[in-house]
Parts: sequence; C-alpha cells; structure tokens
Amino acid sequence: MELVDNCSETAPTSEVFFAELSMAEKVGIGITTAVCIVVIVMFVEQAHFVIRKYQTGRDPEIKIKSLWLVGIYPMFALAALLAVYVPRAAMLGDLASSIYLAVCLFHFTSLIILYSGGIPQLLQKAESTGFSLRTPPCCCCCFCCPAIKATWPNLRKLRVMVFQTSFLQPFISFITLVLWLDEKYVKGKVAIGEAYIYLSIINAVSTMTAMYGLVILFRTSRAFLKKQSISQKFVVLQLVLIIHNLQGFIFVTLSGNDLPACRGKLSSIVRSNAIQHMVVVCEMLILAVLARCLYRRPHSFNTTEGKDGHPHPIHNGTAEGGGEEGEGEGEAGVVMSDAKQEPEERYRKLSGVVVSLPAPESGTDNPGFDGTN
Repeated sequence: MELVDNCSETAPTSEVFFAELSMAEKVGIGITTAVCIVVIVMFVEQAHFVIRKYQTGRDPEIKIKSLWLVGIYPMFALAALLAVYVPRAAMLGDLASSIYLAVCLFHFTSLIILYSGGIPQLLQKAESTGFSLRTPPCCCCCFCCPAIKATWPNLRKLRVMVFQTSFLQPFISFITLVLWLDEKYVKGKVAIGEAYIYLSIINAVSTMTAMYGLVILFRTSRAFLKKQSISQKFVVLQLVLIIHNLQGFIFVTLSGNDLPACRGKLSSIVRSNAIQHMVVVCEMLILAVLARCLYRRPHSFNTTEGKDGHPHPIHNGTAEGGGEEGEGEGEAGVVMSDAKQEPEERYRKLSGVVVSLPAPESGTDNPGFDGTN
C-alpha cells in the first residue's frame, strides 16, 4: 500500500481511499453503484426499444443520433462511478465525459435538421423568422444584434460553431492529460503559473461558442418542432452541460475553502471530488428517466405530417392523407422519388387491380409504432 501524507492534495490509491472511509460513506458508495447500474440497464432497454420496436423503414440516422443522446446519461454515470472507486482516475473520467458531451451537442443539431425534414425544409420553415443572434448565452442582452437570413451559408456557420468543440475538446483533454501526468496540472488550483486557469478559459470559450450556435438553431426550430418535444429534449441536454461545468466549479470552490474538511489521508479536494461524482450519478438517474420518456414518443422517430399539420400513418413508406397519390413523405420527412413510385403506379394501371392498404387499428395514430415495453 502506497504511503500518503495526511491531507495531501495527491489523490490516494483506491486501497488507501476505502481504508479511510467511514461505514456510512461506504454505504453511500454502494447506493451510488446501484443507481449507476439502474441507469445502464435503462439505457440497454431503451436501445433495445429503439432498434427492435420500430420498423426497419424508419430513418436510421434519427435512431443513431437518438441513441447517442440518451447514451450520455450512462456514460456520465459510469465515468463518475469510476472516479469514486479510483480517485486517481477522476481526471480521465471527466475528460471522457467532456468529449462525449461535445459530440452530443453536434448530434443534437443534426437531429433538429432531421426532425425538420432535411436542410431545405428547415431553411424553408425558418425563412420568415431567420436566425436570431440575440440569444443566450452570449448575446441575450445585445438588442443591436439583428436576425440573419435562413440560408445554407448561415446554417453552415452555426453548425461549425457547434462542431468546433468536437475537435477542440479532445485536443484540450490530451494537453490536460499530458500536463497532469507531468504534475503540472492541478484541478482547481488558480494561479498565474498554473495551466488549469488557461485551459479552463479555452474550454469555457469553446463551450460557450458551441452553445451559442446550438441555441440559435434551437430557438429557430422550436416553433415548428413542438410535436417532437424539441424544447424538453434541449433542456435535459442543457442540464447535463450545467452539471458538468457549473456544478464542478462549485465543488472546486468549496474544496478550496476546506469544505468538506480534511480527514486522515483524504484531503478536501479528494473528498469533494468523491461527493461531486456521487451526486452526478444520482442526477443522471433523474435525467435518464426524463430522456427515456421523451425519446420513446412516436414523434421522436416519425416526422411525417400531412397538409393538416397532423401526423399520418405510414404504410409501405407512403403517408396516408398526406396529399395526393404519389406525394407521400418518408419517415424522415424526405419526399419519395418518382422513380420508386412509378413502377407501382404502372402496375396498377396495367393490371387494373386496386390495391387497398390496411387501415390502422382504432385508437392508433402510428401503426408502425409499438409502444409496448
């Protein structure tokens, strides 16, 4: 067993850490472990539901990106639990969570575009309002910021603002890990000669830029994506970002003021990190339950709407009631090509046989959706 000085800022090994814990703290870690297992089981069940309970004709990109977004909760919970059991792995867990969150921010922008039916449909629906630049977190009070036109170049700029964090976050994480291994990076140590403050500033600017682009796109699309619960889905994703950044900063500030107090070989920083990650696991359970309810709704995977603005059942890739024959939309909101519809129409005309599509069951808006668990 490695010797660790009392109240040393160096993270102890797992053996030293558990030897210094009280019985109540060990019970708390046991409860946290059970909560983490529940979150993982919920994700496995949700993934099974998305993959198996929906017909294969549905847009696979919507499924994949939805699974990325609901997977953020077990990812954060597992990384936090690892940091509790192995205090020296806390840095690795936080870096892995940061990278995963950065990727999920970009996936959410892609999901908004898919829900809208594609880039042309999104630009057409946002043509009247444009992209308002007066949005949080950067320019909510800047009344001089105009609304730019909803064009492809402007949309591409918004996506680049979000996408940059997917590249910058892994780079920052790599530099942080290298400095940490060389003992030149101490989390929470604010000083002119410390790398923590400079890397934190770069990380904050990158995150704020990504959130600014995402919020602009979200606020533009929420008016015509209400049925997809886009506002609620954005809130649960934003809460993860707040928990990851703001809550961590709060615990770092408390540990700098010796809260919780040093005890034995566990310094305030070590105890604060353990408590913070245990709280994160419990918070991920709450958010995972909310996300499970949101991403199990039929509208999360079916964006087909008719002229009346209501969703219509889909049979063989054609939406009923969505317009004239041959003008049905696919499940991702993409109009089916005439080349795929002409052979069927030619066969009907030549044979003179009327093909009747089966009617949906009563009380069901979407026969392709199986709501059973």
